[in-house]
Amino acid sequence: MLLLHTLRTQIEYTERITPLLADHYRIIVPDLPGFGRSSKELNHPYNAALFVETIGALIKKLDLNEVTLVGESIGGTIALCLAAQMPGRISQVFAFNPHDSMGSLIGGPIGSVVSYVGKFTEEPFKRDFPPLLKFIMQAGFANKKSLSNEFVEKLITVPSQDGRFPLVMKSLMKEAPSWSQIADKEYPKIPNSIPTQVIYGDKDWSPDYALEQNKRRLPKHVRFDTLQKTGHFSFLDNPSASASIIKAA
Repeated sequence: MLLLHTLRTQIEYTERITPLLADHYRIIVPDLPGFGRSSKELNHPYNAALFVETIGALIKKLDLNEVTLVGESIGGTIALCLAAQMPGRISQVFAFNPHDSMGSLIGGPIGSVVSYVGKFTEEPFKRDFPPLLKFIMQAGFANKKSLSNEFVEKLITVPSQDGRFPLVMKSLMKEAPSWSQIADKEYPKIPNSIPTQVIYGDKDWSPDYALEQNKRRLPKHVRFDTLQKTGHFSFLDNPSASASIIKAA
């Protein structure tokens, strides 16, 4: 199993769901390009294609086969695109709250403002401090207590060791439309041979049209499920129910 985290998080994002799946899978959790402890190169735009190509290259480098892909938010979109691009290596896909609409990359009222301003300047991302980041992220939780101060502190501490991180975030905000564009291109190609589920939290911050849009562009064999009392960050907000969907399949 390859577990893929969300925008603005890192491998620790999976710390609650991983123990619930470890008896069933060999689990690999990478930091996505530009996040956590991964390199933060600035010689390319941080668009959706970069993320899909990088994780695809990781699968090939490790020579992984019969892979179960599980991703949240942009991680979910990456997983769906890889099912289309390298079906010979993928056995099943679970995409939780995929980010694949033209909406802002960061949800919630304050997050939407940061997403817009961040297209033009990296300054909002230089001013990360725990209370503000926690306030922005809580909009993606049905149960705000599920977002711990310790987790937020990790998100602040690790990227701050590299001064290029704000520029990574600025590039991501500028390239926000690429996530919908790559979904339009790749989703219809997912073969029927790959069992695929798309799961939304009932309190997800995706635009209202996101679910219907995906029902139109994803193949007919794709299943859709809803997690009750769950926001955008389901791996933290409702890890037991998220893991149960995977294990039930």
